[in-house]
Amino acid sequence: MKINKLVTLGVLSLFSTALFAVNKGDSPKVSHLPAHPQKEPMAALFVLDTSEKTPKLMEGTQLSRHKPRKLCFSLTNVNPQAENRLVEYLGSPAPIKVKTLPSSQVKAEDDSQTHFLIFTPVKQAEFNNNEYVRCWIFDTSDPVGKYNFEIQFNDTVFKGLSFEVLK
Repeated sequence: MKINKLVTLGVLSLFSTALFAVNKGDSPKVSHLPAHPQKEPMAALFVLDTSEKTPKLMEGTQLSRHKPRKLCFSLTNVNPQAENRLVEYLGSPAPIKVKTLPSSQVKAEDDSQTHFLIFTPVKQAEFNNNEYVRCWIFDTSDPVGKYNFEIQFNDTVFKGLSFEVLK
């Protein structure tokens, strides 16, 4: 059983707040547009249909092992540094073997159902408009069922993510 790891970059548009200062005579007045509140770090799972040249975003987080699909996660608002630490926790419904990028370290529990995938470092250049995207491909050797997924990016941990692999 194996999972192939691919890296893709997504595009996310962000808007910045503009500040304006207006001076009139001896009594300076400062006015500005309301600042956007600090955006919270976010992680999201999504499935891409890769059967056509341009991948298509699908609804939900279920994917079939028999169709050309990628399960991806996106991290936004995580304030990347020049070098970052990414740890992925994957809990599978049955024993599984994980195949990843050569730069990755995989640590598996004795039951072969819990894996910690450690990617060190993730470069700031791998972010596109403050978004980082990484994708998985599942094949017929991967177990069917619900997977639990957690992500740690530097000191920020995203828990409670899950997806389901179908026949």
